[in-house]
Amino acid sequence: MLELLKERVRRRRASLLKQKVIVECERMLRIFRRRGYLREEHETLREAVRRWTRESKWLKADLESVLHVFEKAKYGRSDITEEDLRQTTQIVEKLRSQLK
Repeated sequence: MLELLKERVRRRRASLLKQKVIVECERMLRIFRRRGYLREEHETLREAVRRWTRESKWLKADLESVLHVFEKAKYGRSDITEEDLRQTTQIVEKLRSQLK
């Protein structure tokens, strides 16, 4: 019974971390939109990132890192860690300050 409860808590926590990563990526999209990096209606995040990095090569490493964690959160079966969330938040904040 205790193991079942622990597993539920772990899954709930993992679900919350996934949601937080997705929200952080949505925040990044709003920041990019305000700076002129538009995501077309038909584009996936992967397609938009690919296009943006062709236009601005200096964004490539950071955007690919965020994209990897986003896809892991949205589509993957593995759990998101506190470290994944922390890194994503740091990168989004770094991009926000660099795009001013």
